Amino acid sequence: MQAAAEQPRTRGVLKSLLTSAGHQLLGPYGSMIAAYFVLGFAADLGGILGWRHFQTNFRWILTGTPFYPAQIIVGFSLGWLLGRRLRQPFMVWVWVLPLILLTYALVSPPVLNQFAMNSPPDQPLMTHYFGWICNRCADQAVHQITFTVPFYASVMYSAGALLALRTREDFRPALLTEFSIFLVMSVLVVSGGLIELQQWWVHRRELERLFWAVPRFWMWAANVTQIVVGGMIAAFSISSVIRIRRKMLALNGRAD
Repeated sequence: MQAAAEQPRTRGVLKSLLTSAGHQLLGPYGSMIAAYFVLGFAADLGGILGWRHFQTNFRWILTGTPFYPAQIIVGFSLGWLLGRRLRQPFMVWVWVLPLILLTYALVSPPVLNQFAMNSPPDQPLMTHYFGWICNRCADQAVHQITFTVPFYASVMYSAGALLALRTREDFRPALLTEFSIFLVMSVLVVSGGLIELQQWWVHRRELERLFWAVPRFWMWAANVTQIVVGGMIAAFSISSVIRIRRKMLALNGRAD
């Protein structure tokens, strides 16, 4: 009897640990990956619509500034959307571990800077992790992507989740905002995926010839990953649009 009673408790603890680990990965790193894919599809759509300026500045928007606006916006949106769906309090504390890692990087630079070969010796530490990346500082970009960006994304992920937890699930403006975000994501990802497939079809002979070439093979694998992940995001976004639409209709019928 005691062993049977311990099983649900053990499962609950294991589920909590797995959920916490999932949010700990999804908050900082999922936001970074999602920002890359969303911006990539937006750049493809921008190229079709003639917005060449956005397409040519894709890399700059993603990693060209020390503010990382794409990761911040996506992190906040992802935290808010998942917070409204899951409503798990641990999401509010996702920023703690990235802060510890960033603090360790700041207080023990000799350990990390043994790999730094291109940074000027007189570069301030705060500039190295929070400032503009100089053209001859390859390690600075690596350190910011490894420590700074995950911290920014996790803070915004937790902030979005906190806002979601403090908002009622049936709050109409929140439902409308959630519906709009998922609708835009659905259109963006589906259109971007169709553009990628069209480009594949146009260059299919070249892709077949270069399939096993290096590094073309890894470029091809990256494109496959982009379409697969994009398809998963599109499926989740479309299902969320349908779910929220039904919920809004149910609330309208209840009000009538």
